[in-house]
Amino acid sequence: MSKSRKKSLHFTSEPYPTEFTSENSILEIAIKNNIALNHSCEGMGTCGTCRIVIQSGGEKLKPRNIVEAEMAEDRGFDFNERLACQTCPVDKLVCKVPRQ
Repeated sequence: MSKSRKKSLHFTSEPYPTEFTSENSILEIAIKNNIALNHSCEGMGTCGTCRIVIQSGGEKLKPRNIVEAEMAEDRGFDFNERLACQTCPVDKLVCKVPRQ
């Protein structure tokens, strides 16, 4: 059985990229690594508090799912603003956690 290759995600609030293997969302990575990222609805995509700004690598992300698309439209998100709880991580992504 082969091990999964580690990938990295860089939160600009942190000095170094954070490694991950198979997390389902960027929020999961933040929680596992004690990175400050609000998530009032516990990852259900209904509060918008886990909003992040993609600074690099966004072209590799999957399109928004229905939950995220509705929140983005309702809140007027820019193309590079995503919900960390609804966004699957990709290698070498750089994101910023905006002030809430």
